[in-house]
Amino acid sequence: MMKRILASILALAACTAALAGCSSDSPSTSSSTPAPSSSGNVSASTPNSSQPSSPAASTSEPVELSLCMSQIRWGVSVDDGHMQKFTEELEKATNTKIEMIAPTHNDYMEKLNVLLASGDYPDIFIPQQAWDYVGQFANRGYLTPLTKYINDDARFAAAKNTDLTMYQSGDDIYGLPLGKGNTKIFWFRKDMVDKYGMNIKDSMTTDEFIAELSKVNKSETIPFSFPKHIINFQIFYNAFGAYGGILPDANGVYYDGIQTQEMKDAFAFIKSLYDQGLMDSEFITNENSNMREKIYTGKTASDIDYYGRYLNYCQSSESVEKATDFIPCFTLVGPNGTSGNLNESGNEAACVSVKCENPDAAMDVLYCLFFTEEGRLLYTTGVEGVHYDIKDGVLIPREDAAAAGYTINVSDVSAGWPSIDVAALPFSFEGVTPETLKKNNDYINKALSPEYVGPIVKIPMGKSTLYDENVATYTSNLYEMATKIVLGSQTIDEAYADYEKFWKSIQGDKMLDELNGK
Repeated sequence: MMKRILASILALAACTAALAGCSSDSPSTSSSTPAPSSSGNVSASTPNSSQPSSPAASTSEPVELSLCMSQIRWGVSVDDGHMQKFTEELEKATNTKIEMIAPTHNDYMEKLNVLLASGDYPDIFIPQQAWDYVGQFANRGYLTPLTKYINDDARFAAAKNTDLTMYQSGDDIYGLPLGKGNTKIFWFRKDMVDKYGMNIKDSMTTDEFIAELSKVNKSETIPFSFPKHIINFQIFYNAFGAYGGILPDANGVYYDGIQTQEMKDAFAFIKSLYDQGLMDSEFITNENSNMREKIYTGKTASDIDYYGRYLNYCQSSESVEKATDFIPCFTLVGPNGTSGNLNESGNEAACVSVKCENPDAAMDVLYCLFFTEEGRLLYTTGVEGVHYDIKDGVLIPREDAAAAGYTINVSDVSAGWPSIDVAALPFSFEGVTPETLKKNNDYINKALSPEYVGPIVKIPMGKSTLYDENVATYTSNLYEMATKIVLGSQTIDEAYADYEKFWKSIQGDKMLDELNGK
């Protein structure tokens, strides 16, 4: 299906100069993306007379670009041949010749940093934790500003209407978010809820959370699993009105969120979960994949994960003969009434390097892949006949792709910039019923409602020299500090005594003065 769709788009480009992802050397001022018909093919729209000629129409020579994405972003399967087929489809749709750079997912940022530090910049790359890295990379001179494209090119209007300050350095924007936003919530296996008589609600107090987890027989089941990524602790900080970083108060005055009683209370709560055996004792080594395997195989009763994991959890648990329903808890409410799930909006963003010789072509690739329905389907489902087959109107993963890690998270299909109605696609997904799809969509809408979405604060680079120089060290020090407290290698008082020394070493008070314009 994807192969047929993208092939149709390419053919249309030569006739109408309206290929999704292709533009002239100047940013486009309008979009004329072909729309899928009910049959799954594309129908041409009337080209806008002001639309510039596309490279595909004006030259037969493809533009050479290098693209660096995590290994699992090239069609989900990590098989080299499958990733190459994905690349070929993208090349056809954008008249490019793409050098594929695909570090493994768990080591992705380490490998990307090595590339950048060596001066071997990919033309396009997608950093994880983009809210932190994009500004840092811009300050180091790695990136081309994308401001003119976001402000002047109508193809990126959806992104323009979001908060992009986390990708800002000085007056320019250097990152293009890949989708509408994401949050993490708590998930519980219904069979465990029933077995242990837990009462799981959309919103639970921190005391209720502990009380319900305590009902689980720890000799049989891990009550609550968690990944090794300490950034996820923010979901607990929110319940105590704490924030793991520097942030402005109600009057716009910046202060250090770590040096608050609220943060100390949050640390004490997380440590109590761990000390009581309610939190996975192996959490510090859990990759996301390990944690997910534990919940869908029934080794754990609950975990923290993205709002869109419902269908995947249901399918995965069924595949290992541990089928059950899953119940969400969207937020915890602390003793002072504060709450909020884990807001990861802006986690991934696309960047164009300062060494890219054709940034316009790079932006065409990003538009095609992340702002068109066809590109989003390619990105989230792969290539028909390579990653999957369509049988009797149902998308079925191919065995060799599945063996190479290929799975489909149906929620991801509609989580990007294009408004894709999964129920209206000309195929359905294996194991997904109209009832479960509706439940999934209801959960997503609730998780993204203002009632439950937690805060996210990112300070634009350029406001303080000391902040720009020390933010990476500040963040890593917080993660190390939190880990030591929870695992018990330091008491809270000992950790804060060390933190006071660290704060002085980075001239923290002067940094706040700079941020506050003093």
